[in-house]
Amino acid sequence: DEYEGNLYELSVIGDDLDTKTVSFGVRDFGDIGNGHLNLNGRKIFLRSETNCCVFPETGHMPLTVNEWTDILNIYKSYGVNCMRFHSHCPPEAAFTAADKIGMLMHPELSHWNPRTAFEDEESWHYYQLELKQILLTYANHPSFVMLAFGNELHANELGHKRMDKLLQMAKEMDPTRMIANGSNVHYGNKGTDVNSDFYTASNFYDKEMRGTYAGMTGYINKCYPNAKTNFNQVMKEIRKEYARPVFSFEVGQYESLPDFDEINDFKGVTLPNNFSLIKKQVAEKGFLPDWKKRVEATGELARIAYREEIEAALRTRDLSGISLLGLQDFPGQGTALVGMLNSHLKPKPFHFAKPENFNMFFTNVLPLVLLEKYTYTNSEILIAYIELANYGKETIQAPTIYELKDGDHVLSKGEIPAVASPQGEVTVVGRISIPLMAIKTAQKLSLQVTIDAYQNEYPIWVYPDEQIEVFDSIMVATTFLEAKSGLAEGKTVFFSPKADLEHFPSSVESQFTTDFWSVGTFPSQGGCMGCLMDPDHPVFLGFPTEFHSNWQWWPMSKGRAMMIPDEIGPLVSVIDCYARLRKLAFLFECKVGRGKLMVSSMGLLENQQYPEVRALTNSILRYMDSQEFAPKQEISLEVLGKMFDHCHSRKIDVQ
Repeated sequence: DEYEGNLYELSVIGDDLDTKTVSFGVRDFGDIGNGHLNLNGRKIFLRSETNCCVFPETGHMPLTVNEWTDILNIYKSYGVNCMRFHSHCPPEAAFTAADKIGMLMHPELSHWNPRTAFEDEESWHYYQLELKQILLTYANHPSFVMLAFGNELHANELGHKRMDKLLQMAKEMDPTRMIANGSNVHYGNKGTDVNSDFYTASNFYDKEMRGTYAGMTGYINKCYPNAKTNFNQVMKEIRKEYARPVFSFEVGQYESLPDFDEINDFKGVTLPNNFSLIKKQVAEKGFLPDWKKRVEATGELARIAYREEIEAALRTRDLSGISLLGLQDFPGQGTALVGMLNSHLKPKPFHFAKPENFNMFFTNVLPLVLLEKYTYTNSEILIAYIELANYGKETIQAPTIYELKDGDHVLSKGEIPAVASPQGEVTVVGRISIPLMAIKTAQKLSLQVTIDAYQNEYPIWVYPDEQIEVFDSIMVATTFLEAKSGLAEGKTVFFSPKADLEHFPSSVESQFTTDFWSVGTFPSQGGCMGCLMDPDHPVFLGFPTEFHSNWQWWPMSKGRAMMIPDEIGPLVSVIDCYARLRKLAFLFECKVGRGKLMVSSMGLLENQQYPEVRALTNSILRYMDSQEFAPKQEISLEVLGKMFDHCHSRKIDVQ
């Protein structure tokens, strides 16, 4: 697409008078004065993937062009147009394959020193030699467009002086490539390097350039969901000191659970002892029967978060691209299963991992709907601007068609007259306004936008505009003392205390997304990996849901994940990380003596400002008021007391 990899052939006569055929490519890559990455004079948006040199069968990189052609085509099917090689440089076969299929290549020196980069004399000598040899060896490959001096380098004054010398040497040797002093140098906390040809980082000083970080910080978990967040303000700050191309670093890192079927693929030098150990523990904990569904639920949520990261970058006017970490699982560092591809570079055998489902939003031209939020009441009007991120090859000028749909049924449709969307720009094409008053019941809808041949769609949830419905048949309790009293009298009790550690002493802090990279590397994370539920259960009759978390679950995900007894089957499970495998829940029902109990740890009563929270609360209460509320699982007041009575529960280790 951006770079087809067209190679030309030239017949030449050699010194021995024999005719030889030479293949070559022609390309110009770099900043042409507009502060963006440009390929042959036009802006591109870098859709980079970080390759961590994971080849579990051989333990080393492939060395043939055919193997690399297959590898790069897999990445290309997901929408990748550039391969960043994390602190290594691939062999010549990789560049040859990239030349042919049109993949941009971004190798690095084999340097990952977050303390004293280039300050040791031996390393300083070695990396000068390696830099020279990389440039000399691969100089004739048009796919080779960028190079950085290593990953997350930190250095003192001496190290930075030597980085400057390396930059000067590289530019004198080869001015046709973009060179930077590193990727995410000082984690971005010391800003840009004016001598580098590009800046790629997770931060600019203390300003964030992606949606999630270790410790579950970042706007995706901290701010109410929308589809309009961007990094325009960060770019304005960067431009005060740096005018060259900028793209974000190692974005994503959303983990999913392991698919144990991959164990059968390990036939070479790598032993899948981590998978085997996890599988054994999963079986011991009783999670094996529905494990596949848990894997799929975490993968679906990971893809939702990856999409938001990618679209936020596309919405940012002056950003030149995004570099993901990653589309392939990394079996080290505590087992970081962040990919759509497993460690063997095979698409995971689930809907979320199909290349076409990722390439839908990881592409060069994409309509963007700037939604204020994903959830509405039927008394509201859905108002949003539509933009077109056009990093194709030419100006696009076509009408914008938008449809609000319930499955195949079109509820509302409109057309915005054609607006010229220049190549390399993000253009506002119009504004939509859709009244929702005709929608009488809670529904999940799809907002579909089409401009020329390009399409995008967003999930929208619409709920009746109503407050909590009070039923005489149900006692609402916010303390365990109230709940215990009601149950002793044989009442139907909805127990929904404030969702904090005080009220749920045996609980875990939760968040919306799945874990970041891995709990093994970042053990301070709570470990929660999203929700799992049966969407056909009558408790969700007024709250449409899939079997996995989606944006309408965001407020509830800020609750506490309760540790529940083995005998309880929850209505809403909270999936735990494979490193801990606790039985966690947000919602469960049970019999307690003559009484019936529903327990929520989602903070429903204190978050009624959200329409989705009101809808779920009413859906639960209406279910409890119906004949269908007939819990079969039974637990005693004593067991409940251990969960909720502070006298018995304060000392429970919540880690």
